[in-house]
Amino acid sequence: MKRDVFELYVLERLEDGMMAQEIIDEIDDMISRFGQLELNDGNKNSVVLKQFWLNNFSYKDFIKEKANRLY
Repeated sequence: MKRDVFELYVLERLEDGMMAQEIIDEIDDMISRFGQLELNDGNKNSVVLKQFWLNNFSYKDFIKEKANRLY
């Protein structure tokens, strides 16, 4: 579920015209401020992604891969 919510977040940002590095910077900023990234799923439920989960998930590579597929 976390992966699906994160993927939706990334795709929405890319569709809004953000570049991969901008998304990564946004996430890094949230992690440095709060130690986590909090997103909402399609039902407005809060999903918290801790820094540990994001790093294990290789979120930077995931974002770059999604951006390359769209462009």
